[in-house]
Amino acid sequence: MSIGNDKPQSTQNETVSKELSVQQPTKLIGYDKHGESMYNRLQRLCHPKNFVDNYDKEKVDAANVLYTKLLNTNRDDINAVVGLVVMAEKELNTNFLDEYQFDRLKNILNPKNYMEPYDASSIALSNELYSQLMQPDLNYTKYVQIISKSEPLLQIMEEREKKQKEQEKQDKILEEKDEKIGVVVSVIILLIVIILGILGHFRIIS
Repeated sequence: MSIGNDKPQSTQNETVSKELSVQQPTKLIGYDKHGESMYNRLQRLCHPKNFVDNYDKEKVDAANVLYTKLLNTNRDDINAVVGLVVMAEKELNTNFLDEYQFDRLKNILNPKNYMEPYDASSIALSNELYSQLMQPDLNYTKYVQIISKSEPLLQIMEEREKKQKEQEKQDKILEEKDEKIGVVVSVIILLIVIILGILGHFRIIS
């Protein structure tokens, strides 16, 4: 097993890029729930030391080559990083699918999100991608391909979330305004009660 010692890294990345044929939205594949970047995850999961305890010579060799390439890769070059992830998945049998990111994508692709208001094109796209996402043989290469095709649906959901946050902000402003009015009314009522009490006291005296 090897990671292609006989090919320069640029050639390997070009091959992977052609295999993926995508422009990945980093909002979905850049970080996991805990803020770990894909680059850092590669560092953690593909270090050669991970394959020493349950010794596997071929995997130690493959991890050594891949980890060296990782250290020479710009962490902000998402295509290069994804290329290394695909290589690691194939050579090291390492699972890079993040549960948090997977569930988020699953929610975005669920066709029920596009029934109200009815959106025929979004339903067709989400139905196709949702089906692909739920396949038992899903790997990271297919996962990234699905992500790249999901951009129109991601934009729709982001716009909805933006409108929802704006509505929640307006509702909060109105709620705070009502609370302030309630406080003012309570104070006025209290003052009226006090004044009436004072007037009543003077009437008794007189």
